[in-house]
Amino acid sequence: MNTTRPEFDRGPSVTAPINGFARESRRILHVCTRFDHGGSEQRLRDMVAALADDEHIVILGGDSDLDLAHRQLPGVRVL
Repeated sequence: MNTTRPEFDRGPSVTAPINGFARESRRILHVCTRFDHGGSEQRLRDMVAALADDEHIVILGGDSDLDLAHRQLPGVRVL
């Protein structure tokens, strides 16, 4: 039985140490059904700011304000 885990290329592998321990950079996907001047947008911005060393991708629903998302989430891939 083969117990070797497959290796995946995740790009840059280590972020700045946290409490003396380095961790791998992550790609985080957020799904927001409606991005348009509401409370959930602030929580999404807080998450992006708190996890600034990770890559963030945001998928928005059809009723979202895409321009607003691009302005409020600089450096984040918004689809």
